[in-house]
Amino acid sequence: MTEHRLRQELDQLLREDTKIFDFLESSTLDGMWFWDLENPEEEWMSETFWRTFGYDPSEKQHLASEWQDMINPDDLALALENFNAHCADPNHPYDQIVRYRHKDGSTVWVRCRGMAIRDESGKPIRMLGAHTNITGLKALEQSTFQRIEHENKILDHQNRVRERLERIANIGTWELEVETSGLYWSDQIKRIHEVPEDYVPTLESGISFYAPGESQS
Repeated sequence: MTEHRLRQELDQLLREDTKIFDFLESSTLDGMWFWDLENPEEEWMSETFWRTFGYDPSEKQHLASEWQDMINPDDLALALENFNAHCADPNHPYDQIVRYRHKDGSTVWVRCRGMAIRDESGKPIRMLGAHTNITGLKALEQSTFQRIEHENKILDHQNRVRERLERIANIGTWELEVETSGLYWSDQIKRIHEVPEDYVPTLESGISFYAPGESQS
């Protein structure tokens, strides 16, 4: 099987330009692509690129339209915006998180990074990119968010129950952070002491609400 001409060109670049190798070496790759900006429909994608999305590489052509049909439309707009900015200014990083549609219909989260290859005049003529699959990290992030959200709901429920009990029993609660001497008063204890709801007690001012003697000890 004859190697694609862009793959041959990339091999030549790797031999001649150490920056290209350094870029690849510093990236964790779940796919690589090399784009001919002078012939925008022509783009070489590595086999790992397609396997990340559940495809046999033989199913796909080396065409830019192949992956553009799979990426989330909003993320495609972001990628193109960053691409244009990077081409105009090499200091603007081409680096974003995008969503692709897997062959099975699921979502694959990818960190997509790239760098423009420029001619002697500085004009971008090729674009080299690398993919890192972060779907697992995104799943962990979502799981953590849901757990925190669930815990916050439980805490909110507990606080509402406590406030109802305080009102019924006409008692208030307070908490003291020993290390910082920070003092927290519940809404009910503020009502008992007839202070505004936004009142923030200190240890000294809190003690002053109690009569001298055993109640302050």
